[in-house]
Amino acid sequence: MNVVSVNDGSSPLEVGNLTVVDDVGVNATDSQSVTVTPVVHVCGNGIRSTAEQCDDNNTIGADGCDSLCVVETGFACTSSTEQDGGSGVGGLDTCAAVCGDGRRISWGGENCDDNNTAGGDGCSAACAIEAGFICTGGSFSSPDTCSSPCGDGLRVGTEGCDDGGLVAGDGCGATCEIETGYTCSGGSSSSADTCVPCHETCAACSGTASTDCTVCASAYPFTNFQGGGLTSCVADCTPLAKYANGSGICVACDDTCAICSAPHLPRISP
Repeated sequence: MNVVSVNDGSSPLEVGNLTVVDDVGVNATDSQSVTVTPVVHVCGNGIRSTAEQCDDNNTIGADGCDSLCVVETGFACTSSTEQDGGSGVGGLDTCAAVCGDGRRISWGGENCDDNNTAGGDGCSAACAIEAGFICTGGSFSSPDTCSSPCGDGLRVGTEGCDDGGLVAGDGCGATCEIETGYTCSGGSSSSADTCVPCHETCAACSGTASTDCTVCASAYPFTNFQGGGLTSCVADCTPLAKYANGSGICVACDDTCAICSAPHLPRISP
């Protein structure tokens, strides 16, 4: 058996010569010197070592892995060996800005960062500004605040409508709310709304047609269900061969009646 001996206070991993003593014999005195090659950590060679947090094959800063092979704030680095289930040591790192951490790293490809990865709020899950929104205030130390500008012809966020203008009285108000007596439809993140006045039979309407009443006008107080989900408001149910029930809904007359004013009641024999 060989025994490695080192001087007090030294390490077997230090550069230099070690003495290996063969202790097979009782009075063995044979020895030989072994040269130790130390581990060298080279930052920027594309091979992550145990002393490095990352190594992206360069020593350029602001790309996620700095000149000392330390992961930069706002970035995450993944080694090629981690992708195969390894520890990351011995692999080449790929670094990218962390979307959703509330730090807008524009040099890392982020157009916004609102401190989350939810879509539909102006800043997407990939930290790109969504259509119809503007995002401001984001920096290396603060998140973005995103809002939808009213009047740009794109209905997004909390807008009830957006017809491409800020003129009141045309159905879509100056703060992008649907005005009383109108219905607006067709608006999306890629198109503007078209607003029309409600039909005279409606006190309020909603949907694609002016006759889609949600509240009947006082002069047309009765609701008529037409089938297929369509409704209308009428002044009188009688011309429709219907009668108005206690809830103001037109109900069809019995088959034996052309005109009725109440449900058909069977004749009671004396």
